[in-house]
Amino acid sequence: QEQLGTSESARLRASLPWGPLQEIACNLVEDTALEYALTDLRTKSRVRLPPYDIAGPDRPCEFPTLRSIDFLVGDGSGRYEVRFVLNEGDPPRVFDARFALKSYRSRNIEDFSLMQVTRYAKYEKCTPPGVPPEVCVCKLSPET
Repeated sequence: QEQLGTSESARLRASLPWGPLQEIACNLVEDTALEYALTDLRTKSRVRLPPYDIAGPDRPCEFPTLRSIDFLVGDGSGRYEVRFVLNEGDPPRVFDARFALKSYRSRNIEDFSLMQVTRYAKYEKCTPPGVPPEVCVCKLSPET
């Protein structure tokens, strides 16, 4: 955390002009860490009990999909933090993922952690048992 800096400093660095290296870095992160994060979210949001079809229209939790990358920062030693936004949620869910790449030539991830930035309390009432509410965007009742 200390090496990566605060979110404010990350936003400042993210506002700098982009070059080809940033595009390559974001593509690498999207293909590795974000795919890892989305797979984790999709797995945790599955309901394994009837009557739900985990892939069907009756799925109680929406299938998480990537909207955008807000920022990507690295400390120069292979540790990174990426903030990404999902299409799902109102407002859309935002997560921070922290991870390390084993080497500069590797796409293998280690020390991975995922933390939700947005609030999710309003989804606790409609989240099915056995699914963490922080990973489930479910159908809210009209009065919610």
